[in-house]
Amino acid sequence: IKGLMENLKETIITFKNNIVRVLKTIWDNLPLSPWQKWIGAIVVSAGPVLTVVGTITKVVGGIVGIVSKAVFLL
Repeated sequence: IKGLMENLKETIITFKNNIVRVLKTIWDNLPLSPWQKWIGAIVVSAGPVLTVVGTITKVVGGIVGIVSKAVFLL
C-alpha cells in the first residue's frame, strides 16, 4: 500500500506540474499587454471572493435576525 501511495503522490505532482506548465504557456501567449492580463486576472478572481463575502454577510445577517427576535421576545 505504501508503494501505491507513493505512486499516487508522484502522479498527482506530475499532473499538477503539467497543468501549471500549460496554464503558463497560455498566459504567456495571450495577445494582450501585461497590464490587460493582470486586470483580467483580477476581475476573474473577484467572482469567488464576492461569493464568499456574500455568504458570510448572509450568515451574519441571519444570526443578527435570530438574536434580535430573541431579544424582542424577552
